[in-house]
Amino acid sequence: MCTAVKKVKPIYFLIVIMGILTIAKFIALFITNGEYLNSLIWAFDRRVLFYDHFDHIKYCLLGGIKDVYQVSIDACFPAFAYFYYGFLASVCSVDQVDTTEFTHVVNTNSGIITLVVIYGVLLAGIALILYKFFKKSLDDYLCVSLVICVLLSSIFLMTIASGNLTIGAMMLTLCSLYWKDSKSPILRELSMILLACAASLKIYPAIWGLLYLKEKRFKEIKHAVEVVCQKKQC
Repeated sequence: MCTAVKKVKPIYFLIVIMGILTIAKFIALFITNGEYLNSLIWAFDRRVLFYDHFDHIKYCLLGGIKDVYQVSIDACFPAFAYFYYGFLASVCSVDQVDTTEFTHVVNTNSGIITLVVIYGVLLAGIALILYKFFKKSLDDYLCVSLVICVLLSSIFLMTIASGNLTIGAMMLTLCSLYWKDSKSPILRELSMILLACAASLKIYPAIWGLLYLKEKRFKEIKHAVEVVCQKKQC
């Protein structure tokens, strides 16, 4: 019996625990008629859904990319992120949006549809990359189960509800880590560039840069930083 337990990989226990918690979450959701989700995700207590996404689009509509930091003290993301928000702001035409009101930005059809498409692509990409990572040590059905549990975790739901850039940074970081040791020099180069872009959206992906420093891949780091800096200047 003890020998059998020792042969079970720790990841199996993690999958079982996450599976139980996910099922319990849905049971609580039905029992409380949805109130459980309101208490679980703090973002639902704030104004409206996706506020962290549409807030920064509003700042770009008010001040443009060049003057976005003059609009509000809450315009606090790195400059690279506001190229992304500036592009999305161009989708919400000014005659559709009262830029003094946050909710009017949310209610534009183009803004909502664009967000749905972005989330669809990002979540599909994250699910695929996670599957490829887990596939190295797990069977197919266990990979799918673990990916579903991760995507339905409380922290993931909270991030989606707030519309934070963390999802995009996570996607870029996972792609970077997956291609980091690729046999293709192009993919290895792309890996470093994606990590630099992720760190330009959210600073904490930069910690993975320590892997490159540890492996003394200084040329790749230098080139990636140069590419990202050139994009910021364009």
